[in-house]
Amino acid sequence: MTKDAVCFGEAGNLVGVLQRPEHEKDNGLCVVILNAGLAHHIGPFQMSVALANSLEIGGLTSFRFDLSGVGDSIRDERSKCAFEELHLQDMKSALDYLSIEQGYQRFIVFGSCTGADNAHRLTVVDERVVGSIFLDGYAYSTPRYYMYRVLPILKSPKRLIKVIVRVIRRVFSRGKVSLSDVPSASNVDSEFSWILPAKEKTERDYIKLIEREVKLCFVFTGGVHTYFRYPEQVVDGFQSINLAKITSVFFLPQADHVYSLVDHREEMIDRVTKWVLQEFNISC
Repeated sequence: MTKDAVCFGEAGNLVGVLQRPEHEKDNGLCVVILNAGLAHHIGPFQMSVALANSLEIGGLTSFRFDLSGVGDSIRDERSKCAFEELHLQDMKSALDYLSIEQGYQRFIVFGSCTGADNAHRLTVVDERVVGSIFLDGYAYSTPRYYMYRVLPILKSPKRLIKVIVRVIRRVFSRGKVSLSDVPSASNVDSEFSWILPAKEKTERDYIKLIEREVKLCFVFTGGVHTYFRYPEQVVDGFQSINLAKITSVFFLPQADHVYSLVDHREEMIDRVTKWVLQEFNISC
């Protein structure tokens, strides 16, 4: 196994770690691990390091790096664009470096939280990406989602009374109410917030990925109950397209959003590693 710290990008301002196994199972494939929010490239609770080690045992190369302004990577002062566009350029630069300097031509992108958002954006615009892994990524409301959300409230008279009072107040204050006004029964809902892109745009993105046969892996935790309730929700949210054709979903309801407990972190990494090996036909 080799582990090399490298600088790359047009200004040499980006820093990453390339980790190769002694015997690569697929020397054209590399897993790119993105920052989780503002976390350094080691990841929350060293999640990214543990994932890289697991992939290395499976015979796969990984590259974890920091986006501009995060961790060890500084922002190129010559760049005047917004961070969202700058980070997209950073990710493309990482793939360019791995392609030109290291010889990798196919990529799987791994992202958690805002990293999942970045992974989605890169996957849509760069055809070198053949697979993506999203931790607590996109999921849209469905009738079944609302059923799971409302039933626990109906089972608790005290909670039901509070909801009725709240809905009545909203009706009188603005004259209308929707299902989205019904609060969740989960105590962990306040731990995680996510601004989803417009569903129509995400559907257009998925159509492109289906045409390219990009493989998608979603892993959800119990820390995102405000918008995710059951494994089939990802596919159920897009009935007009065959999203199931390219999608795998794992639900770890006991895990929190950052996988703070070792057992939960190890379970997620084990599932992700096995998914990569199976979906890309890499022998163990």
